[in-house]
Amino acid sequence: MTEREQLERGIAALESQRGVLGDAVVDIALVPLRARLAALGTPEQQLKVVTILFTDVVGSTTLSQRLDPEDIHAIMDGALQHLTAIVESQHGRVLQYAGDSLLAVFGAVEAHEDDPERAVRAGLAILEETRRLALSVQTRHGPDGFNVRVGVHTGPVLLGGGVDAEGSIRGIAVSIAARMEQTAPVGGLRISHSTYRHVRGVFEVSEEPPLMVKGIADPMRTYLVLRTKPRAFHATTRVVEGIETRMVGREAEFAKLTDTFEAVVVQGTLALVTVVADAGLGKSRLMFEFEHWLDLRPKAVGMFHGRAQPYGNNVPYGLLRDLLAWLLRDPRQRHAGSRPSQAGQRLRYLVWRPYPGADSADRSVDRTGLQRQPTYLRYRRRRQADPRPLVPRRGAIFPSAPPGR
Repeated sequence: MTEREQLERGIAALESQRGVLGDAVVDIALVPLRARLAALGTPEQQLKVVTILFTDVVGSTTLSQRLDPEDIHAIMDGALQHLTAIVESQHGRVLQYAGDSLLAVFGAVEAHEDDPERAVRAGLAILEETRRLALSVQTRHGPDGFNVRVGVHTGPVLLGGGVDAEGSIRGIAVSIAARMEQTAPVGGLRISHSTYRHVRGVFEVSEEPPLMVKGIADPMRTYLVLRTKPRAFHATTRVVEGIETRMVGREAEFAKLTDTFEAVVVQGTLALVTVVADAGLGKSRLMFEFEHWLDLRPKAVGMFHGRAQPYGNNVPYGLLRDLLAWLLRDPRQRHAGSRPSQAGQRLRYLVWRPYPGADSADRSVDRTGLQRQPTYLRYRRRRQADPRPLVPRRGAIFPSAPPGR
């Protein structure tokens, strides 16, 4: 990793902690880092696949006809500051401001597997924040519309170099992202099919009629993003839609998963398996094949999914909390929260009991008055106990009831 990359990562990390540390502390800490970054000179050009977000304020021209330039500046500058903070909270980077619009990139400094998802989440957050800002503008300056359009596209670009080295970004992907924004409805978010392939299953979308884009011969498939799904998991379509492919090169890892599961079932033990690999090396495919293998077993298995959210990096036990919070909700009201009394009733079906050999002194009592033992979890169905193995995904897996229980 180059010194520039280290400085950029450090700056991005500090920016993400503004909500915790406060602006004053972060600004002071950033001064020497930014000074050193500026001293390094022009960054090298890089060809990268990134996700580009365009957003443009709608209604600024109408406001400028009625308000003084000072008022317009205060409104637009304040709005862009809020939108920039949203982008940075999702680990994106704003490269350019142009009047009442901004261009942000996800994956420019440090690539993440979920950069497209982060960009779409940022776009939805921008729409929500704009609705709040619009009410403030309406209260102070009248009912003229204040809103935004957002567009997102994923594709290869050339970063750095040229006259504006720090904010330079070139490529057809930039034009496509701009077109996504320009054709989005007011207060809407449009994404390309290239981005949709990376976030399918995470958001509720509506497919739009094919769209012509200058420089692209064929019409493009695009989608309007409506909202985040309450249980956001990526779709499991493999490689080419409609064509089944065989998993290759992961036989040893697959055998480790299945052997560990069988040992849990037979011995009544607790096992934790963590799958670690770089992006694109087959983690999701391995889990897909393992779930398919579980479906083919003659005995039923209780499978629960938990997902680490990109915005919850600093949430302690975030994955476990996501899993348990979902289990404690009313199955008939998955889109809404549950009252404490309802959650308490469902908590009775998740019985914490000491695993054989566990130290009884390790027991603790939480605010519900129930004993907690993190070494063993038994899942109980309504009306009768069901000692099926419990398999939460993407975290602790294979807690199983001891034989005979």
